[in-house]
Amino acid sequence: MTLRRQAIVGLCLVLVGYIAFLAVREARRPKLSWMDRMVARMDQGANRTITFEGVIVDEIGRPIPGASVEVFIRGINTKWASDPQGVNARGWDRERSLQSGQDGSFSLLIEGTHFSIMSIKAPGFQWLYEEYGSVQAGSNASYQIAPAGSHYISQQGSPAIFVMVRDGVKDVHVMPSRGGAEVDDKGRITPNTPRWPRKPSLPDVVYKPPPTQPATTPS
Repeated sequence: MTLRRQAIVGLCLVLVGYIAFLAVREARRPKLSWMDRMVARMDQGANRTITFEGVIVDEIGRPIPGASVEVFIRGINTKWASDPQGVNARGWDRERSLQSGQDGSFSLLIEGTHFSIMSIKAPGFQWLYEEYGSVQAGSNASYQIAPAGSHYISQQGSPAIFVMVRDGVKDVHVMPSRGGAEVDDKGRITPNTPRWPRKPSLPDVVYKPPPTQPATTPS
């Protein structure tokens, strides 16, 4: 075996040994969920308090009173220890239940880092929402309110719009909205506007503009 070949073989053995070392180190590292990793990156003071406002309407925009709303809230325990093994103790979860009023509206004081609308129920209706769940897709089911990068802020007079479709109805004349606005990591504020879901939870329904409005293409 030539010296060049011996050098190549030696280099390969070193590389294999290093890869094996990385694999063992990764296997021994504590496995954290994506939520725990996000919580671990946030400051102790990352909890924020907002008043989240929403309105629940049917497929033509009429308010739905008495609809049941389930909200999941995630927050940070500001007294958590700094050791990596204590990550699960750093966060807390809460669930809140409420009902829409006679005008279809509801309001909830929320303290935490982010929250999700888990379900909205009303007899004879199904909730129309964005299944992708991203801000870019206009999802009004998940919100980050901790000021760690881009986050959501509420704005008076701009409630989130939750659309419920009556069983058997295919034509929808109103679009959902996240309400409020998004603040990016540079502090720029972009108000949220109604938009049609990219991937609707009800695949058989279609958007049709109200008869009194000009036809537009859903964003």
